[in-house]
Amino acid sequence: MNFNNLARSTTKLTLRERLLANICSASLPEFKRVPSLVGVDFNLNSSSHVGLAFDLDLSLDSKAKAKAKAESKAKAKTKAWKPFYSLLIDTVKVKVRVKHPPLQELALNNANVKQDGYKFLIKCPLTGACVQMFSQENCQALLLEFSVPKFLTGQNIVGHLDLHAGALAAIKKAFKLLGFLPSPEERAAIGRGDYALTRVDVAVHVDCGSSEHAQALMIALREYIVSNAGDVSLYGLETGYIGQGSKRRTFKWYRKGIELKKKGRAIPAHVHGCEYLTEVADRLVRFELTLRGKELARLGLTSPMAWDEGVAKKQLLPWLLKLKQAEGVLPDVNGINRLSPVMQNKLRLWLLGDVLAFSRGVSKDAYRDARKKVKTATGLDIELTRSPVQQAAAFTTIRQLFERGLGFKTYGEKWGLLVQSAHQGSA
Repeated sequence: MNFNNLARSTTKLTLRERLLANICSASLPEFKRVPSLVGVDFNLNSSSHVGLAFDLDLSLDSKAKAKAKAESKAKAKTKAWKPFYSLLIDTVKVKVRVKHPPLQELALNNANVKQDGYKFLIKCPLTGACVQMFSQENCQALLLEFSVPKFLTGQNIVGHLDLHAGALAAIKKAFKLLGFLPSPEERAAIGRGDYALTRVDVAVHVDCGSSEHAQALMIALREYIVSNAGDVSLYGLETGYIGQGSKRRTFKWYRKGIELKKKGRAIPAHVHGCEYLTEVADRLVRFELTLRGKELARLGLTSPMAWDEGVAKKQLLPWLLKLKQAEGVLPDVNGINRLSPVMQNKLRLWLLGDVLAFSRGVSKDAYRDARKKVKTATGLDIELTRSPVQQAAAFTTIRQLFERGLGFKTYGEKWGLLVQSAHQGSA
């Protein structure tokens, strides 16, 4: 069934119905707001003395007032959600030229450092995030890999695009935890941005409005990407990759909310906005583009000073524009998530045209109860015939979901609060 055609379909009225509609519209402007008057027999005939049996001076009775109040309350509950936008630099890998003692010596008796084979892990006790560190060129250079927002603030849902400022703060913090101080000349060079990038992750989110819609987007992307892309790796409906093993670039998409529910991935409670970010994450699909050494060199982006907002967007946009071509429709009724799964399915059937979806096989009391619940949750009255406008509003395409849920917003103005809250967590 083509939901789009269904949503755009118009209702064909008989001549008598059109006449009734015109008369009602002319005599009672309120008719459009009180559709329950549809179906009243006006007994049309050719006599000029026959009029409508309505008293235009009647005021709303108590029942009508209560009904209007309930509708107003339902409308307030189901007002349109405000999308959450976020664009940020996440994981970076940098090569810093500093002369240093063997890492085994620095790690000795240091509770913040742990050796794992050839690499060393520096764990921040404030955020729980780690820096992976390798020694290169006979102790003349260090390779450090870290998530800028997670290492500094304990979360990586929001951040900023000032790559050098973020990387510099993370490098300083890593050296402090390591108990290592470079020479003044080396510190000055790092402060000028004289270090090389060998990996940069740029991340953006699509706010789907609900966990259910986020899952629907993942399903649509799975079908589209499998049919239109190569080198695809899929892990259920949670995560997908294009070019996962590439030494140049990898594109990844996944449910951010599911990731946070895994052991050890939750945002620390002391992080600023922890509850809000955790709640929002459940409806987000995250897209990450990883650029590695050879690709960064090809693009001329190995210097941190080469990065800004325009550069970050330029790398992501071609991928996002391609994914917006995914096909599919999904329910889009405000408040539907407040209904039980059975009621949700019945409401979708009703919106598709099944006028008996709620009354079939149930008692009158059960029907009245269902009508009340649906109206309270969504503002829709199932006793009325759904209009083409309601049908069109009840479904959205994947493209529409992308367009309204995708935004490029950074949170530089709140970065200080996030860093400060991470430090306060150690008190």
